[in-house]
Amino acid sequence: MRWASPEQLAAGSGGEPGQGLTTMGIAHLRDPHCVVLLNDSVTDWTPYEFCLVIEHEFGHLKGLPHAASGVMAPVDAHSPDCEAAFGPAPEDAPVTAPVS
Repeated sequence: MRWASPEQLAAGSGGEPGQGLTTMGIAHLRDPHCVVLLNDSVTDWTPYEFCLVIEHEFGHLKGLPHAASGVMAPVDAHSPDCEAAFGPAPEDAPVTAPVS
């Protein structure tokens, strides 16, 4: 895992996220180097958000594509595992795009 600027994340993911979204991290499907980049401009990660983004990006490293819902959803992903460990996502959490 490495920290990256929003510009680096945009370059690695093929562009800027949609309006009002923040790219929290990226990883490429089956990356043989197992690199996950996390947004270094986000300074208020909650334990739940960090868990969710890491679980999502590690899913890509394993070869999982985006899904319509669940932890692999590209926007508003949900992780029962992270909720069990850290409680539900905060109600005031920003709309995020955990992905690429």
